[in-house]
Amino acid sequence: MNRQQKSSAESGKNRKIMALVLAGSRGASDVVAEAGGKRAKAFVEVSGIPMIERVIATVRETGRCDTIHVSLPDRLPIQEESPRLFEWLQAGSVKAIAPDSSPAQSVLRAFPSQDENTVLLVTTGDHPLLSAAMVHDLLDAFDGGETDVAVGIVGTDAIRRRYPGIRRTAIHFRDGPVTGCNLFALQGEAGMSVVQFWTRMEARRKRPLRMAWALGMGTTILYALGLLTLDSSLNRLGKRLGARLRAVRLADVHAGIDVDTPGDLRLVREIFERRE
Repeated sequence: MNRQQKSSAESGKNRKIMALVLAGSRGASDVVAEAGGKRAKAFVEVSGIPMIERVIATVRETGRCDTIHVSLPDRLPIQEESPRLFEWLQAGSVKAIAPDSSPAQSVLRAFPSQDENTVLLVTTGDHPLLSAAMVHDLLDAFDGGETDVAVGIVGTDAIRRRYPGIRRTAIHFRDGPVTGCNLFALQGEAGMSVVQFWTRMEARRKRPLRMAWALGMGTTILYALGLLTLDSSLNRLGKRLGARLRAVRLADVHAGIDVDTPGDLRLVREIFERRE
């Protein structure tokens, strides 16, 4: 083992992992919450268990997170809707953080950017199919010491082969379309710069030209022409932001299935029924 590898290994031993589960509200009306008969989407049950409980239990199961935080709106009937989550909060094994105006802003509020020895693992409360293996795969890929931000992805074609007719948001690259898995790991000032960029993109989502300018017109044009691979896109964006970005391709297609619509909820419930 050379000096650089030894230093990286020692850093990995000292590093802490803070998990953040995003479960903020989408506003006054959420179609999934309404379909599940709950006040908030995170409390909608899948096979008798609220989604938020499933996600947090999975994160706990990995045994790799030193602290677990949940970003959930205040004044929700947690004790009534999710007794297990209420117990975790009361015991202090899970800590509550007030959500901000958007997912990126909520991450920004929680992100310990000044602590280079803390990794922030981010996922969402509407991902009941999340497994410990998925989390391990992402964190193992992050552990090499050459990454500031790791993003879990799945090939969209693989999801559609397994579940024909499913609707997933796809980003198209020369090497094939991918969908995000609502699973990220990030660290340090470079990771902070990526989250700050994310907040700017959220603010510009209805202004395509401003988004293109933020991404870089050259990158936008090459992407529109279908000339960029996923890795080359991340390399270009990473250079622009001063961060090392990595896409982690997760083997399990279920990593790319969260619950954004009532149709997603029906599918996820069917998957659990088949498993049981």
